[in-house]
Amino acid sequence: MTSFFSLQILLLAALLGLAVTAAITDLRSYRIPNRISLAIAAGFPIFALAGGTDFRSGLFAGGLIFAVGVFFYSRDWMGGGDVKLLAALSLWAGTDLVLPMIVIITLTGGIMSFAEWFRIGGFNRLLARHIPTMDGAFAMPAARDQAVVPYAAAILAGALYVAVSRAVILFGSLEAF
Repeated sequence: MTSFFSLQILLLAALLGLAVTAAITDLRSYRIPNRISLAIAAGFPIFALAGGTDFRSGLFAGGLIFAVGVFFYSRDWMGGGDVKLLAALSLWAGTDLVLPMIVIITLTGGIMSFAEWFRIGGFNRLLARHIPTMDGAFAMPAARDQAVVPYAAAILAGALYVAVSRAVILFGSLEAF
């Protein structure tokens, strides 16, 4: 094994550790500290210079996802911390892994959102709109708070995909020697 290979694996482990930290923090406080996203972004150039991925591809993917994320944030569809974390992770994904990463994050986030909607009584409210009570009126339970999903947990699924994919690519290139 080369020292670059060891550095690349160490950086991928750091990426996962930071993503786990972001998810735990988001689950506890619904906030993602900027230092986590910055640390993920700062590790990318080192990883790219060590031969882990293409630098330009990562910058393109990160910039594109950041631009889309800023649009989503301006519409209140996504939180600012989620946008920054997703853009930082997209640097590591590059153009070759960004689309499957987004699909994984979207599916995971959708499952989490459905579970939260169900937990806060969304299903009961839906049924109450369509099932009459004994007096013929429709029962409408009191509205609860809007579902809030700590999306860094879904982004963690994408980080796991990127880290494992990059490791598989690295091990494949190692066998070429």
